[in-house]
Amino acid sequence: MVRTIGHLLPLLAFSALTGAFKIPALGVGHPYPMAAVDELKTCLENARIPAQQIVIRDDPSTDPAEYEDLNWQWSKLKGEIRPLIYLVAESAGDVSAAVRCSTQAGIRIVARSGGHSYVKYGYGDENSFIVDLQRMNSVSVRDDPETGSPVATVGAGVRDRKSVV
Repeated sequence: MVRTIGHLLPLLAFSALTGAFKIPALGVGHPYPMAAVDELKTCLENARIPAQQIVIRDDPSTDPAEYEDLNWQWSKLKGEIRPLIYLVAESAGDVSAAVRCSTQAGIRIVARSGGHSYVKYGYGDENSFIVDLQRMNSVSVRDDPETGSPVATVGAGVRDRKSVV
């Protein structure tokens, strides 16, 4: 038996929220005001997300190599997309804070799990806030105390080869 609902509840809420609350697209060339970016960053930091998990395009406090590493794209379809901000989430709490803060700042949010979408859905566009789930990659199996059946919990960032246990 595979049961992931408890572990993935924040991710399901994330999906529901991003579908329910449409934040208007401003389009390439019409970036969000810097005040909105600052508001998002401050909100994330106030949620106790370490600064090294927040990577902002063209920001002096961001290592350009770190941004390029996060933004590596295997597909050249649609050219290179350069999202505004990345958050490298390490927990469900990080994801929850990302949803709350992006809604508060009015910045569009996109979840990226494996980063392998042929049409690059996980990269949004030039004005997107990407929540990268790659570090949420744990897989655990335990016996359910009520039924004695094995229960698997799979993190949102698990890629194919790790899920084969």
